[in-house]
Amino acid sequence: MPRQRNRPAGKPPKPEPRGLGLVRSIAIFSAALAVRFATLLSLETVPLFRSPQLDSLEYLLRAQRIAAGDFRFPNPPAHGPGYPFLLAGLLRLFGGSLEPVRVVQVLAGALLAVAVGAWTARLFDRSSGLAAGVLVALSGPLAWVESSLYAEGLLLLLMVFAILAASYAPRPLAAAAAGGLLLGLATTVRPTALALLPALTLWCAARETGRRRTRNLAMMAGAFLLPLVPVAVANYRATGAFIPVQAHGGMNFYLGNSPSGTGLASARPGPGWDALEGEALRHGFTKPSDQDRYFLAKARSEIAREPLRYAGLLARKALWLVQDEELRDTHSYRFFVSFAPFLRFLPGFGILFALAAAGAVVAATSRPRPWPLFLAIAGVAASCVLLVIGTRYRLPIVPLLAPLSGLAVAEGFRAAKRREGRRIASLAAAALAAYLVSRARTHAESRVFAEEWSLTGDSLAQENRLDEAEGAFRRALQEDPGSAPALDGIGRMRVERGDWSEAEDAFRQSIARGESQRARYHLALILERRGRPEEALAELRKAVNLRPDDPRSLQALGRVLLGLGHADEAAAVYRGILERQPDDAQANRGLARIAWGRRDFREASARARRATELSPEDPEGWVMFAMISLEAGDADRAAPALEKAAALAPGAPPVELARALLERLRGRRDSADAILRALVARASGYAPAGRLFLQNAREMGREAEARKYLESLSAGR
Repeated sequence: MPRQRNRPAGKPPKPEPRGLGLVRSIAIFSAALAVRFATLLSLETVPLFRSPQLDSLEYLLRAQRIAAGDFRFPNPPAHGPGYPFLLAGLLRLFGGSLEPVRVVQVLAGALLAVAVGAWTARLFDRSSGLAAGVLVALSGPLAWVESSLYAEGLLLLLMVFAILAASYAPRPLAAAAAGGLLLGLATTVRPTALALLPALTLWCAARETGRRRTRNLAMMAGAFLLPLVPVAVANYRATGAFIPVQAHGGMNFYLGNSPSGTGLASARPGPGWDALEGEALRHGFTKPSDQDRYFLAKARSEIAREPLRYAGLLARKALWLVQDEELRDTHSYRFFVSFAPFLRFLPGFGILFALAAAGAVVAATSRPRPWPLFLAIAGVAASCVLLVIGTRYRLPIVPLLAPLSGLAVAEGFRAAKRREGRRIASLAAAALAAYLVSRARTHAESRVFAEEWSLTGDSLAQENRLDEAEGAFRRALQEDPGSAPALDGIGRMRVERGDWSEAEDAFRQSIARGESQRARYHLALILERRGRPEEALAELRKAVNLRPDDPRSLQALGRVLLGLGHADEAAAVYRGILERQPDDAQANRGLARIAWGRRDFREASARARRATELSPEDPEGWVMFAMISLEAGDADRAAPALEKAAALAPGAPPVELARALLERLRGRRDSADAILRALVARASGYAPAGRLFLQNAREMGREAEARKYLESLSAGR
């Protein structure tokens, strides 16, 4: 039966049918779909939306690996696997195209609005359900997230369906199983879904009594753990540590709870993020679980030293939680609103919070009170306040506030229809007070888009639109003249144009703005190219000191060390890489090169073979394996490796040189001479070919003829 609110004495109202109804469902779905498709169409020309960066890029890259059949879990697992696996399935279904994937997400977002409306209609009444569904349908941040490659759309859908299943599925035992399973799946998307577990338990417990209640709760617990156990096992295999869903929980807790911090996502890409993320590694904590413990211990220590300051931080975070302002986490929502201006006219969080406050007054004076809903809101709010406040992190509270907001709207209309002035006044007072609280603060940093323009430059560079990319980086400098990522981006664009001197200047300017692993790494590459390996080595050591786990810096460090003759130190670097990433092809190739130089052909061959297994599409690995086999006198191993290399890089000078060496090993010097003649004619600057050509000719008694041929090539005849 629908909820009976306190009413004046008289004839009781006619009970409403349970559920939202088809017409209302279609109306909500249509409104949500219109907002989300309008958002999608407005943003599809935005480079940062079209070619995503940061979290979205990590999701996409992992999903692409899964779609290609690589199901290995990363070390460390930066995100839960739930969304990447769904995204991988959609990519397989649509041939790798992102456009239909976004359409599916938009449809799922419209379904979420209907689900919230249906839940609210069961919880209160149809009018409240319609209002709640429309409020979710018109949520701009939700429309943006559900159009983008973010996990929150899936997270919210699973959470709401878990509530629906646990509360209203016909059979209590099946309801408990379905609710637990859906919440377990939501937790594999983002562990903060755990905040809903106490409320879900209460919903399930309310449906039975005695032993049946105990049985149902046990069923819910088992179903909840069902998707989590395989994830924890896979993470253990990848990292050697117990990580239930994802890593970096300790670092996020420290970022949000350090009394000296802001409680917001204030460590931004660049110097600040490098210093924070590499800190535990610099202290010797290599496993993700150990790093989490390091940051948790650091946070507890700082809180114990400054408890009053920490209490003030929690109070500020609680205030930020209910602000109408959308705080930057991965990106600033306002940046995307500037390309889809209609979003600014949609009701913001302040309206939702104000209506929810009025709805809470109504619900608190009704019978029975919706205690599980209040508990769900409290749990999700606590998860935000105790971690980091930001747009995406706050989104899970939106579908939980919507039922109360819908109730306030419906009750307001009923009170107006009955001309209950005092009732209207009390609702309006609660809503106004909450709205004024939500307008107490603004966040200036979320309105400066230097970071988004720098990332836009990265997206444009990814699309090979270099002039536009440099323009985006310069736009970032206009927004913030001290932007280190923008200067690093300008340096990379200079590299693409071959302007080494200006690139070096840009990277040094970036470093002057703050210690940046990325800028140090890029500066080292420039110095290496300009024939200054000792300086490059110094920069790479600094880059690795900032981020000891960065594979690119470590690879470059090993390469430069090897080039300078520091084979033992290079080998230690490559082994360190393999300790964290056992399947790293480049590290295996580096160790193969070192063993090859030491004439340890057995070790060199095994490492080179492993590199080809890990990266079968890389011709360099096949060439190395072939060359090692040739020097070891094993033509039978070298020949198939060369066939692979030739198929991947037909006509490449190293491949042709190896083919000539194979012919020589087989005693076919004439055939080798023909290969080398063609190679030196086509690639006259490739010195190894010229040297082998003369050696082969000398052994055939044709050195004078070979030198004359080379002279004719250099003279252009």
